[in-house]
Amino acid sequence: VNLIALSGDFALSPGNITIKSQTGDFVSNAVTQIFNWKIGHLVGFVQTDEVNAIVVSGDFALSASSEGTIKVWNWQTRKEIRTLAEHTGKLTRLTLSGEFVASNSDKTIKVWNWQTGEVFCTFTESEDRFLDFSLLEDVIAMVTPNNIVQVWNWRTGNALYSHENSEDS
Repeated sequence: VNLIALSGDFALSPGNITIKSQTGDFVSNAVTQIFNWKIGHLVGFVQTDEVNAIVVSGDFALSASSEGTIKVWNWQTRKEIRTLAEHTGKLTRLTLSGEFVASNSDKTIKVWNWQTGEVFCTFTESEDRFLDFSLLEDVIAMVTPNNIVQVWNWRTGNALYSHENSEDS
């Protein structure tokens, strides 16, 4: 799980902040904190849903939430750009390659164009959630619960490689 992301002098990390509500109660809100690591200071935060993973591309941050959404926002201006909301369960991981992001929830992995919000493809695992995955250009590699490594061209849907890891190999 990527719980911290770097962009130049800045590190972004999920956290909580306690604030006083309009009723006078103190409540804890989920936020993404923005630190300037070179000077060692918190420079701001963005109120977000509970964040399980975060990735950065230039001025843009993408955060995966327990509510099943990916928020795309400009971390410099702290403005939300769009919400990607095709998953039905908690998102636990994001991986980024250019304008494409892959996300997982329950038994699915989706590949999105985060700039337009378009879903390009969905991979489904019948038994349990995927253990891990990585995205590089047109290729996605994933590990199934049965410890099978699969590599696909996600644009064409063609399987490129499959290997079952065993204790004997």
